[in-house]
This record gives sequence, structure tokens and C-alpha cells, in this order.
Amino acid sequence: MRLIWLSVFAFVWLVVPSVSLAQFNDLTSGVSLEVSPQYPQPGEVVTVRLNDYTLQGNATGITWLVDGVAEPTVANQRSVQLAASDIGQTTTVTAQLTTSAGGVVSANTTIAPSSVVLIVEPQTTAPNWYQGRALPSVGSQVRVVAIPQTRDELAPEAYTYTWRLNNEVISGGAVQGQYQNVLTMPFGRSANLDVIVSNRAGTVVAQRSVVIPNQEPEVYFYELNPLRGMGRLALGDTVPLVGSEMTMRAEVFHMSTGVSESNMLYEWKVNGRTTENPSRDPQTITVQNGGGTGSFSVAFAMRSLQNLLQGAERTFNLVF
Repeated sequence: MRLIWLSVFAFVWLVVPSVSLAQFNDLTSGVSLEVSPQYPQPGEVVTVRLNDYTLQGNATGITWLVDGVAEPTVANQRSVQLAASDIGQTTTVTAQLTTSAGGVVSANTTIAPSSVVLIVEPQTTAPNWYQGRALPSVGSQVRVVAIPQTRDELAPEAYTYTWRLNNEVISGGAVQGQYQNVLTMPFGRSANLDVIVSNRAGTVVAQRSVVIPNQEPEVYFYELNPLRGMGRLALGDTVPLVGSEMTMRAEVFHMSTGVSESNMLYEWKVNGRTTENPSRDPQTITVQNGGGTGSFSVAFAMRSLQNLLQGAERTFNLVF
């Protein structure tokens, strides 16, 4: 572990380690150390601050030791910064104060890095050929998995988990072995998910927070060619009709997979009028040129009859 002298600011997208304070007291000396964050991740900057306000008498000198080795460059300073070591390794920080009476009092703390890997799996739709990932939407479910990484090296089932969604405890409180959970995305642009991990003794060993964004369901149209199959490039807002007809499929992204087919409404419109779709696939339709030149609008809507927030629609113009 090496000492860090400069302030470090970290900007992390989505995953945000929580910062809290731990105080370790030496009741006989009136000296304590405050550590922030309490559950550092490997390599994270840790600040150790000295609290000697209850010390009897004035301190004439402060010596900092890291794993028993004195650090003269931070002598007489009231705080020290250092980088947390790897998982499974610990670092002991000691502050020794020389009093005006010539005595020496000390306080120490042990820093044990920990981490929680959070896996977020939105239960929403996307085509099987899509190389990206589906995103959660309001009312959809999300499966989350927490994998603790601590010096104990225990299986995830050995820990106790407290899950919070937007600061509200879910699952009724702390649950032994509940490293997996399923939650429903609330209203808003995003949701804050927190997990606190405790060992069998009830001691918190790690915690993590993640911001899960909500995405509105979207519809995109793709041409179906009898020879080449379905194209992978979405059709634009204006599409030329080459030939006498065109078959297309409407693909819906980010809609909940928990909506049953019997509770789903599909609707195609041509020039604003609902049209009957003879296709067995409700998301596929064939449009034809009635002759001459011109254009007409084609719209598709798909929505849940159980959850009105689960729905999407899109319109484009077909030019011939």
C-alpha cells in the first residue's frame, strides 16, 4: 500500500461507492481515528483523520505509521490519505501522539478492502440478433445479482443482504443468502439501488449503489426480403417503395417480457385508419402500391392492456 498526497476525485458512470464514517476509539487515551469510506474498494483512496478532542493535555507531535512503518512526510498532520490494498490484504494505520507531559498515546485502525459486483439484467425485449442490450423501462422487472468480494472469500449464499430501492427497503429487510433479487422499476428517469452485505456475525463487510436508468419502449421498422431475410438497418421516417409491395416487421425494444400475449394489443394504421392485418405475425405487415405516385403513412402501436406505461408506437411515410 502506498501513500497518496494529492486529493483524488473519481467520476464513475452508474456505479457509485458509498462514503460513510467509521470511528475507532481508544477510551483510555481519548484518541480516535475516523476512516472514510468505511468499506473501500481495492485501489480506492482512503482518508484517515485524527480525533483527539477528548485528549487530556495538548499534543506536541503526531507520528503516522502504516503497517508499522513511520511516514515522516505526514508528521504532525491531522489526516493521511492512502490507497486501499487488494482484496484479502489489510493495512494497519496508527497515529501516535506525544503529549505535553512527555507521554505517548496512540490509536489504530485496520483497513480491509471489499467490493460488491452488481449484475443488472433487465427483463425487457430486444431482437435476438441485436448486439446491444435491452434496457429497463417503467413497470418492467429487473433481475439483480450481488457478488461480494471480501477477505473471507465465502460463497455469496453465506452473507446476509439488505436491498434498498430509492431508499426503501425491499424484501422485508435483511435476508440470509439473498444475493439475487427481482425488482419492478418505479416511475422516474432512473432508480437508485443499494445493497448492504453483512457476515454471519452481523457486521457490514461491503456495500454498493448503482443508478439504473429507465428507457421508454421504442419501435423500429425493418424490411423483410424473401431472398435476403430481414434487414438489420432500421427504416427511416421516409421510405421509398421499390416495386409493387413491401413487407416489414416492427421490432419493439425495452418493453417488459412479463406482459402475456393475451394482454397485448397490436394495431396497424394506414393514413390514420386502422387496417386489418392478414399476417399471422401481428408485428409483420405487407403494403402494396395501388398504382400511380404518391405517399401514405404507416403506423404501428403495441401496448399492454395491464400496464398502460408498457407500450410504444411509431409512424413513417411510404413514398411510391
